[in-house]
Amino acid sequence: MGLTIVDSLDTLMIAGLHEEVQQARHWVANHLQFKDGNNVQFFEVNIRILGGLLSAYYLSDGDDLYLHKAQQLADRLMVAFNTSSGIPVTYVQFADTEGRKHSSHGDSGTNAAEAGTISMEFTTIGRLLGRDDMFDAGNEFWYVLMTSQNFSGLYCMGLHTQDGHCTDPKMSIGSAADSMYEYMIKQWVLSNKTQEVPLQLYKEAMVGVRKFLLRHIYDGTAHMSFVSEARGNSYNDISATNDRFEHLTCFAGGMFLLGRMHNISTKLHDDDFDDGEVGARIGRACYEMYHQVPSGVAPDSIQYTRADGGTLPPNDHSARSRMAPPKLKGPRKRTQHKKAPAAAAKAPEGPVIAKWSQQSSADFLRPEAIETLFYLWRSSGDPIYREWGWNMFRGFERWCRLASGGYATLNNVNTVPPGIADKMESFFVAETLKYFYMLFEEDPTVLPLDQWVFNTEAHPLPIWGSAADKKAQERLRQRLLAQHKLEQQRRAEEEALREQEALQQRTQQVAGGKGTPKDRDGYGLAGLV
Repeated sequence: MGLTIVDSLDTLMIAGLHEEVQQARHWVANHLQFKDGNNVQFFEVNIRILGGLLSAYYLSDGDDLYLHKAQQLADRLMVAFNTSSGIPVTYVQFADTEGRKHSSHGDSGTNAAEAGTISMEFTTIGRLLGRDDMFDAGNEFWYVLMTSQNFSGLYCMGLHTQDGHCTDPKMSIGSAADSMYEYMIKQWVLSNKTQEVPLQLYKEAMVGVRKFLLRHIYDGTAHMSFVSEARGNSYNDISATNDRFEHLTCFAGGMFLLGRMHNISTKLHDDDFDDGEVGARIGRACYEMYHQVPSGVAPDSIQYTRADGGTLPPNDHSARSRMAPPKLKGPRKRTQHKKAPAAAAKAPEGPVIAKWSQQSSADFLRPEAIETLFYLWRSSGDPIYREWGWNMFRGFERWCRLASGGYATLNNVNTVPPGIADKMESFFVAETLKYFYMLFEEDPTVLPLDQWVFNTEAHPLPIWGSAADKKAQERLRQRLLAQHKLEQQRRAEEEALREQEALQQRTQQVAGGKGTPKDRDGYGLAGLV
């Protein structure tokens, strides 16, 4: 389906690469097809292709080609919701209209991310097309989740399409769960703060994240935070975290910051870190994954422990742990200190120092760290986040960029030069490069975050009631009026044609002598000449 082409379209538009946009549009117009019988992964096609087409429609100022293709795709994806609960299945087979009427899926297992990352795309296209079935399908998961088992607001990573019951009680906001939590806050923002159910789910979930998964640490130079994993035992009983941290989970910094930008607080108590502080601390931890590696490119997952050995202690919410993170202006330098006098008093015991080791030394060109730096820049305007972003970008440029074109993932970020793998995911262009570009964009009116919200693949969609949304709705209203006018004109022309044909038939009958004299007088032959 030309995944990379469609996934990259809005990045090309935002960057002003007009020639490349036209080339991509030509391909979409002439080659993008959703062939009946094809089996596709619902989650990936939804966030990358449907999300990409919808974003391209808005950013192209209403190019109907993109909306038409999006409608074709959404129609074929609707069959995925034919389950007992309305939670979509993992894989779906494209079918024509008649085939979709008779298609159904047996209930099966899925995961939180694949089940819960649908609302932004389907409510958006439902509104554009006036399709209540699509709009409702996008929202149904939130209502199923309201009645599903949760662990202090957190949900199982493994879910079942029958009724959303738990199949794997792993508690995580990393892989296989991440974007479900992301869409809770983003759906509320997208709806212009009108849909309260996802917001309620988000607030409850962040209680669980803060209580059980969010870890506050000090590495000897900076205070930071990361979100780890655990297992659920009962509602308020979750095991200790394993202190594993995925690069994927770096998205959480941006999530907390987005909530804070819309005045959402998930603090457990007055002395807790507010959502902006949590976002900044996660952003620092994510940057250090790049900064402390020889290649300057982050590993995919790491493990935190005490620097002196053993597991980390429970979170410390004291004032000492709330010290502001120092600004890092460049590569870390070791400072030589003079030896303290023997008679000096013993320094008070400081916080436990944490260190990390790599679990996966590969890099996959992921976007989550630069995504959080983008939100930090937009929310604070602090240039340090641009400096960190530039350092990260240099690592990608030096080791991942290929002379033949494109970029490649790395096998081992610890070697210099690191070995490359023959792969580049479409999200590198759709997300990673887009967030880098937006981090350094000087014009604050480009996709302002009070007007737009990014889906999990970084495809921007306008907030309902925003200027871009109103413009699109008005454009569609005018198009419908024009279509209605053309339909009326077509019907009038068809009626006039029928009357003309009937008149010609009657004229031929009279001219052929088939009517009676009375008939001929009644027709008024003078008027038929």
